[in-house]
Amino acid sequence: MTSTDHCRQAAHLSEQQRCLISQCPEGGSCVLGGSKILMSDYSTLEVQDIKPGDRIMDQHLQPVEVVVRGQNYLGSGRLYQLNEDGPVFTSEHIFLSQDQTVAVVSKASLLDYNPQIEDILGKENILPFDKVSQLLLFKNKTVALSDFQLRGYDQKMPPETPVYFILTSGQDGSYIVDNFVSQDFLPVFDLWPMTYATIGAVLTSPLIKMEPISSYEHDKRLQALTKSIAQSWTDIIARFDWTIAADSLEDFDPTTLWEEQDQLLKSIEEKGLFPLAQVLNSRCAKILHATLDNEKVPLAQRVKLMQELVQDAINQIFA
Repeated sequence: MTSTDHCRQAAHLSEQQRCLISQCPEGGSCVLGGSKILMSDYSTLEVQDIKPGDRIMDQHLQPVEVVVRGQNYLGSGRLYQLNEDGPVFTSEHIFLSQDQTVAVVSKASLLDYNPQIEDILGKENILPFDKVSQLLLFKNKTVALSDFQLRGYDQKMPPETPVYFILTSGQDGSYIVDNFVSQDFLPVFDLWPMTYATIGAVLTSPLIKMEPISSYEHDKRLQALTKSIAQSWTDIIARFDWTIAADSLEDFDPTTLWEEQDQLLKSIEEKGLFPLAQVLNSRCAKILHATLDNEKVPLAQRVKLMQELVQDAINQIFA
């Protein structure tokens, strides 16, 4: 198979990803406001009151710093609860069990929300709740496995209900919410380097500015914008002319296109771009990864394609 054949095959795979555009969940992996987070001094604070810089406990009862306390909206999502007094959460939210396994209500929704999660955790380690008998629970200043009950949340909540997530400086992304050990992850740039070079180039462009997401209606506009970007990117990949010669880039390093991951996160948080980053990751990362991280495709052509995609996104954001 020639390099051009590999290029066309990569573009065809991206064409098959069109369904991802409409499947992206509205809310994301979150817990309901009022959920209590275990702080580093063993006090608790409701999740909506958590701020970047706060220190909270991870699953090993070691203090970690909150990097992002994000807010989404429930939208059309459903809520679930662990035990009668445990956390209330969305179907994508994960809780830790034993031997690195995690439990989730809907694996399909989790993969839509975080398309890289299987590469991070391993397919075999993501299980539905009915395949997990115990979860990690904080009690008496220790964390140990405990039985649990999963139930649907009885109270009906409107689409504009705020829901929250936390990202920490901890290596495993774990934290304790209403005594259960939860987990959330940033993308691992090195696993999908060209994908996150592309998204990072959009987010770090000095031209990109957005108002904070302050309402459900504003969030729906963001969802529509990123859906449009995903559709456009899929079309660009599908019609890209892989026969056009591109300059050799033997020494090209995609990591030079973003800052260090912690610096990038701080930058997009300060610019109010984290909601955009989150939804671009959900809607677009897998579409990009199928082509841009395919090492059988010449690097110079992938960079040329990446440049077209970045410019297209910037144009749409300014439209």
